[in-house]
Amino acid sequence: MMLITNLKPLLFIDFIMYTVLHVCYLVAKLVVLFITSKKFLQLFITFPANSFVVFKKVCTFAMEMNISKEEMMRKKFLMIFVGGLLACCYSALAQRSDGKLVKGRLHTLIYQKNGTTAEGYLQNNFSMGGYPISYSYHIPSAIDTVMRIKPDNKMMEKSLKYRIQDIDSMSTWSDEQPKIKLTWEPKPVDFAFGGREPAIESHPAMLLLLYKGTHVKGYMSHHPAYGLKFLFLMSDMPFAKAFLIVGEKLSNRRRKTLLDTFYMYPGMEDYINSLSKDSIKDDPFCILKKLDELLSSDKQ
Repeated sequence: MMLITNLKPLLFIDFIMYTVLHVCYLVAKLVVLFITSKKFLQLFITFPANSFVVFKKVCTFAMEMNISKEEMMRKKFLMIFVGGLLACCYSALAQRSDGKLVKGRLHTLIYQKNGTTAEGYLQNNFSMGGYPISYSYHIPSAIDTVMRIKPDNKMMEKSLKYRIQDIDSMSTWSDEQPKIKLTWEPKPVDFAFGGREPAIESHPAMLLLLYKGTHVKGYMSHHPAYGLKFLFLMSDMPFAKAFLIVGEKLSNRRRKTLLDTFYMYPGMEDYINSLSKDSIKDDPFCILKKLDELLSSDKQ
């Protein structure tokens, strides 16, 4: 759990920067829509609370508008200008000087399936509405389809891009604490808990490996919509499956989803029912350890 504690400052910065960029983008987009269309008022009134639905609705509305080429160029110029300005401001926060350590960025070593490696500092782009808004993730997100790194983390340096499908695994660390290395693996993921409709990403998600047993692996995922979740994966499973939320206690509702998730393994029902409310907070992978123990005894 110490590794998760070390990631908390980066997760907080991610949340703040994502929110700032998202709000700036929506404000700029809505200003343009106000200038070019009378339908703006109707769109504004129907805004839902969920920011992701808002963003999708704005993009859909913009695509359906019958606008001229001149108006489209004006919109595109505005979005590129805003994106470039935010990119420069944010990149300057972590500029690297030769011979100095990079603070607040993950030093990353990517192992590709073809046997080659790539090293640099994680610098993923975030695209909104088809426009490249440069936003540097501090930690890999489950919505990423590529990993972008900069070898020296310099502002004008060209980033190297690697598709998730081509990555076998990835190692990250802080230059300030190089001995503490985190391992990441891209896996297909179902973010839904047991007994619920599947919530499967269309591409593999980059997951942080926190537990490696004989038969079971335990991961943590960082997703803007689903938050921080713990997942497990076995060799015969097509998807890594979510089973807990990071930091939660064992409520009656979560106990039920755990029973729905592990019902096919004899012995797990009694073990889950015996757990106290605080038992999973300090050791969320105690459930996977018990599952690993039962599977090992069955094979013997």
